[in-house]
Amino acid sequence: MDIIILFIGFVFLAKRKYDWVIFIILLLSSNYMQMRLPLEFIRPTFPFPHQILDTSLLLYLCLYFKVISNRKMDIRLSQTIGVVLLFFYFLIAAIMDVSRNVEISDILFYLRGYLLLTFIFIAGSFSYDVILKVLKKVYYATATICLIILFQRFTNIELIPFIPINLERGVKAPIFAIFCSFLSLINVFKVSRPKQIAHVIVFLLPILLNSKMTYLLSIVLIYVLYLIIKNGVNVVKSITYIVLVMIFLNIVLVLFPTISERIMEIQGNLSTIGTENAGDNFSFRMAHAYERLMYVLNGGFFEWFHGVGFINERNFKSGIFTIGLLNEEHNIIQLDTGDIAWSILFVRFGIVGTLIFIFFLLRLIIQLLKLYGVCKLFGCYLLVALFFQSLGNAVLVDGFFYILPLLFLGCKKNSALLVLNSANK
Repeated sequence: MDIIILFIGFVFLAKRKYDWVIFIILLLSSNYMQMRLPLEFIRPTFPFPHQILDTSLLLYLCLYFKVISNRKMDIRLSQTIGVVLLFFYFLIAAIMDVSRNVEISDILFYLRGYLLLTFIFIAGSFSYDVILKVLKKVYYATATICLIILFQRFTNIELIPFIPINLERGVKAPIFAIFCSFLSLINVFKVSRPKQIAHVIVFLLPILLNSKMTYLLSIVLIYVLYLIIKNGVNVVKSITYIVLVMIFLNIVLVLFPTISERIMEIQGNLSTIGTENAGDNFSFRMAHAYERLMYVLNGGFFEWFHGVGFINERNFKSGIFTIGLLNEEHNIIQLDTGDIAWSILFVRFGIVGTLIFIFFLLRLIIQLLKLYGVCKLFGCYLLVALFFQSLGNAVLVDGFFYILPLLFLGCKKNSALLVLNSANK
């Protein structure tokens, strides 16, 4: 199916329908919005075995080179410094990996998803309206998936073979349901009140039925944060205080899982670690991150700088971690997880790399919050994702997660405003 979608993307690219091209890249790179689907959907074999991310990267590279060959690139250093610093870290880390006999194919395989961060370099070639059209497509595509989930839930008629988390909780909502719920709550697209209420219900109901606590609380936190910033509170001071408080809370949550369970009122205990249902257990996630953090802190320079490295899971033979889900061979998965972003940051990036990644993200957040409209919304979303949603899934370390924020930050309207502000000083 991804090959058909890729072909459609090429058609839109030839017609310069860039909003459709970017939407298709986002759809494919997110593995169909991270919906749980059978392997034949997410690991296609036609015309040869491959991953959907690779299909999206092929379309993205064609878009990238078409843009830079036809248009003058409008790049501002202040917007790109976070991405450039992160890429510089990747380069040094990759060299360190090669020196430790990690296969170059492993390094490229792991880092390829971050190629999507280079969207910031071509964002100035697109108008604000084009990027807004992409957001609308994401919004209504997410609404459509939510409607299908609800229809299947209440009728038991299967239209798409989504895989439920379990029989009681049903199918997980698409990853963009969090942000789209927020957009519908504040009525970004100015629809009528009845339509707005319908949109809110469509986005929120799958989350409520799935009992996805982190999703629901993320929406509340984004909304509260947006109201605080909208009412004129100093952005830099607000972020500084919020960041300090959230860093402290995250340290407490990681180091003291029992306290975090009481605070968040989440049931579960460490006896389920290593079992199939452990991924739904908050204490499991905290213990998972804690074990990997302790490994890095007790390691040498390499572990501090780069963690375990970019080695592929299949080539990593050391069973150094005892906490994790089981793979098909009933061995504990050592490096990768979809449950908590901090585990991946610690084990792949080490302490230094994690700090650089946080710098990249905080700089992006501050730049977005200093702008207007949808940019502020993305700033609020990313801030909550960094310090709260990251405890419930690993989307924070996925390259596709930053496509829209980077495009909104660097698009033509923002570039024009920056030039105007500089001229007025």
